[in-house]
Amino acid sequence: MTEATGGRDMFLEQLFTPFQVGTLRLRNRLVMPAMGIRLSEENGSVNDRVIDYYAARAKGGVGLIVVGCCVVREGRTGGVLSIGSDDRILGLADLAESIHEWGAAAIAQLFDAGMAVDATGQVVARGVDAFSTEEIEQTIDSFAAAAVRARAAGYDGVEIHGAHGYLISQFLSPLTNHRKDEYGGDLNRRAALPLAIVRRIRDKTGSGYPISFRLNGSDYIEGGLTLTEARVVAQLLEKAGTSVLHVSAGKRPESFEWGVQPMAMARGCLVPLAQAIKESVRLPVIAVGRINDPVLANQVLAEKKADLVAMGRALLADPEMPRKAFEQRFADIRKCIACMVCHQRNWAGRRPRCAVNAAVGREAKSEINRAETPKTILIAGSGPAGLEAARVLALRGHRVTLWEKSNQLGGQARLAARPPHKEEVTELVGYLTLQIQKLGVKVKLEQEIDAKTVIRARPDAVVIATGGRPGVPRVKGIERAKVHTAQAVVEADGGGNLGNRIVVIGGGLVGCETAELLAAKGKNVTLVEETPQLMEKGEIHPFVRKLLIERLAGLGVTVYTGSSVREVRADVIILAQPSGSLTELPCDSVVLATGSQADTSLADELRRAGLEVYAIGECTGRDGIMAAIHDGFRIGRLL
Repeated sequence: MTEATGGRDMFLEQLFTPFQVGTLRLRNRLVMPAMGIRLSEENGSVNDRVIDYYAARAKGGVGLIVVGCCVVREGRTGGVLSIGSDDRILGLADLAESIHEWGAAAIAQLFDAGMAVDATGQVVARGVDAFSTEEIEQTIDSFAAAAVRARAAGYDGVEIHGAHGYLISQFLSPLTNHRKDEYGGDLNRRAALPLAIVRRIRDKTGSGYPISFRLNGSDYIEGGLTLTEARVVAQLLEKAGTSVLHVSAGKRPESFEWGVQPMAMARGCLVPLAQAIKESVRLPVIAVGRINDPVLANQVLAEKKADLVAMGRALLADPEMPRKAFEQRFADIRKCIACMVCHQRNWAGRRPRCAVNAAVGREAKSEINRAETPKTILIAGSGPAGLEAARVLALRGHRVTLWEKSNQLGGQARLAARPPHKEEVTELVGYLTLQIQKLGVKVKLEQEIDAKTVIRARPDAVVIATGGRPGVPRVKGIERAKVHTAQAVVEADGGGNLGNRIVVIGGGLVGCETAELLAAKGKNVTLVEETPQLMEKGEIHPFVRKLLIERLAGLGVTVYTGSSVREVRADVIILAQPSGSLTELPCDSVVLATGSQADTSLADELRRAGLEVYAIGECTGRDGIMAAIHDGFRIGRLL
């Protein structure tokens, strides 16, 4: 999918044209897809958290919300919604009403995991080959009964989840369906279950009730469902009575990076699948997949590659994105950066959070109210923590001044955007910078930040967001001039007098990204990590890790795991390998990517001077964009 260009001062006519799906009229062609949030009660019932979460997106102007996933069988759901019994109708009705109140349509996504797997790839339910004919009939009934409940609860339609390696997808895929009866074998028989579900729902709900089907355009795995087969399935679904097709991709766990795409994957990467399906049927088609920009969404529609566009994580990052786009306030949109924090937490069975939007999942408790007594507040440091604190404090009416020792805003986020495939981090810095400018925050660049200077400014309160110090391992010769920090190397974009043979010490995310940056510039890079695997520490999403390791291998980066550097000499390093043997590795430069250390020295000195001081972000030892944004948001609401 090509990147959208130009037209940012134009009304997005395609995106904001009303659209008809069967008997359902949508106010625009923007869809919020189901994302399996874990906000409901453990038994799957609706609560205020769920209602507040969806209401915020409906209020923001989206045309259609796909609620879910909604489990069609009763039982433990782990915080995912249930639609498996009539007892659920009342709560689901409250949710539908809260969405309708803000003008959005709502359909319920019907879901059965089938042979599901957890984040480690362990099978947690049996495969489709073991289903008896009676159990298959029960499955068909459970979907139909759930659809009847959805209609009774006031939903405008239902969506059948037939993608991503869950139950229906398992029946469709030759990789997981080896049955010898009428539900397995050739494509027509593998499609028998989803077709029966569509027909049964149509029988139970009537001819006009909208039925969406979420279909993999490809499993993107050898032996799985292909696009050629998916186009045939789409035609069969159309004949069976489906109203709209929602085209996704990927299978858990082997190729699910195609289902929830990290930043390294191109924006709009699944649009070609939607286009191919659209060319095969007369039904409207929903495109999805790393579409985080309404201009790009409008382009997809204008080029007739799809009829509607789903933007999921984009609406986590900014629930008001549709309204801002309608008003042509594109620079005010807080874009999803596909960092995968939300999905990482989902796989871990935790409540949803968003790295760039601290209010996700806590909408009712995250209102930003005016302060009763405005204060003069000085913020030291302009990374994401400092910028977000400045934004929220200014919204509350405080008089805010932001100091930055360098000549530009952004702090560590500027560096985080330098490695390949990380460029979108700059959009977060741009968004925050614009917000503080519009709110009247005073900014002082190239400002010396020390205790005496801060004290002379006489603020009512000080927020320290100056970041941490690079960690330096205790290694003989580490003080040599040939040794550089990863921060310095990335700041120089891999340039400078590094030579060609470079050893990066530290195989965490920063070390691997720095190694990729250098290797992409043609350097001969060796990566050394003490633990048995790269990126083993911290909450690094498996998809991010998988794709980055593949890229390092493709660039020819040499990797030593379970190894440590014992000494740095003039032209070699001494490497201790897992066997205990010592190896000399020739190198021109050494790059340290061994983490950062908390640095609260300035905060401590200011507290001793009697000032009201708050330390946030990396200077406290909490690293990463999510910690920075959430700290800034918390302090902003606190003061």
